[in-house]
Amino acid sequence: MGPVHLIFAAGVIKYGERTRALYLASLENFKESTIKMPNQGDDVDLASVGQDEEEDNDKKLARVFHFFQIVKGLIVDIMPNHSQRLESREFFLKLDAGSAFELISCELTLLYEVFYTKILAANSSWGVLIRSVTFYLYVVALVLFCTANKEGMHNTDVWITNALLAGVIVLDTVSELMLINSN
Repeated sequence: MGPVHLIFAAGVIKYGERTRALYLASLENFKESTIKMPNQGDDVDLASVGQDEEEDNDKKLARVFHFFQIVKGLIVDIMPNHSQRLESREFFLKLDAGSAFELISCELTLLYEVFYTKILAANSSWGVLIRSVTFYLYVVALVLFCTANKEGMHNTDVWITNALLAGVIVLDTVSELMLINSN
């Protein structure tokens, strides 16, 4: 199998991942996942809100995720129950306007990521497997191309191909690091 076949296989896998990401971000799937996991994030300490100006980032993220679990149902016509509405109301009445807008902004960012990025597909076990396989295919293709006989090829073509293959590896690595460091 030559480098061209490996790159073609990686491309097919990547487009399959994009198709899967679109499928996972559909409203039907979103509604199904919302119904399956309605109580995620319920162990968040909401009592200490507003007491510490420099609140721990992990606590903020936990609170954003907690309220995101409540709010995301509204997107697919699932109303929060009475206790969730009371909890949200009580919590937001304690906040100043800036903090409330910051929290809502974070929730809207999560909604954007769910519907318009590959985050759902990338965070699954299949997503990890797909990224690992395609990265391996890119590296093997680069090694095979570097060791291949290049008689009859222009130096410019060889240089461009090496640069493109190395660029794909660098972009995949940076993308993976951003995903690992993402909240």
